[in-house]
Amino acid sequence: MRLFIKNFAREGRGVWLCTRACDYDSPVGTIHVVPGTTVMRGVRVGSFDLAAALDEEYERRERFEPSWHA
Repeated sequence: MRLFIKNFAREGRGVWLCTRACDYDSPVGTIHVVPGTTVMRGVRVGSFDLAAALDEEYERRERFEPSWHA
């Protein structure tokens, strides 16, 4: 998730826009996301909430690496 989040622009809590094609090896399998795709909290791929995972990584970084997105 550390590098994966860089493929998205945060549009608000729980809403992420994919800016570059990317793959994420989630607990339910590989998730392929294409540019222009918006993922939203509560919308699941299998049983995995990608937007929630992105939010968690964003919040973790804000706590421990406040300048990570600069």
